[in-house]
Amino acid sequence: MSYTANASTVIRALSRAGIEVPDAVKDQLEQNALTVTVPDTEAAEAMVAAATNQDELDAAVMALFQATSVADVDSTRVSRKVREVRSRALRAALDPVIPDLYEVVCQRYNSAAEPFTEAVSLIPDLTGVSPADVSPEVSQALTGARTAAAELNSLLGLYQALQKLEASDQTGWRPDDGVKLTSAAALVGQLGEFNSDEEQSNAVHLVNGYARKRTDLSLTALAPHVGVLRTGGRLDLVTPNVAKARQLAAV
Repeated sequence: MSYTANASTVIRALSRAGIEVPDAVKDQLEQNALTVTVPDTEAAEAMVAAATNQDELDAAVMALFQATSVADVDSTRVSRKVREVRSRALRAALDPVIPDLYEVVCQRYNSAAEPFTEAVSLIPDLTGVSPADVSPEVSQALTGARTAAAELNSLLGLYQALQKLEASDQTGWRPDDGVKLTSAAALVGQLGEFNSDEEQSNAVHLVNGYARKRTDLSLTALAPHVGVLRTGGRLDLVTPNVAKARQLAAV
């Protein structure tokens, strides 16, 4: 996927969530959608044949000269170069606003984390408990937590999409290139604030357990967010730079 296509996907996702990017970025994205038109040699030859006066012939000859000149060039290479130049222009417009986009996503996430945290606090350890034995109150809390988790998942997806956009080069990136941008440890460092290194370490193990469906399957739908809360942490999504500083301080 090209950088332009990736950026377009991210911007549309942000827009659906009510998060708008500056008009300058939108304008550059529209410009990047312009197509490269290669002069048509046959059409130029037809113009030469149909010329009825000197001015028409001069214009037709110039068109034919341009068309034949381009025909001698690798048009694929030229088109690729145009895309690269436009991608750099888009990145130059988008990169400066990415930190602000992170901030908005984090604020939205942390607001949505409040009802989620409240609902999770009402859910006991359900390991080994049959669904038929879950009380109506706990069942209601689970429903509320799942609803809130859907919003958290959406916002975390936007956050990670911005990470991938930052990590991509100017000619494109592949989501299946084997590079894992967010390990469980990094994810937990971004998502939560803890009272001790032990709590944070326990959260990493728990999040890994949820990912592998080895831990309390009734709460898997609430992962990874619930892993922070179940180990004593507080949900507090921060930007990647702040998360790195947070992790270094915990070392």
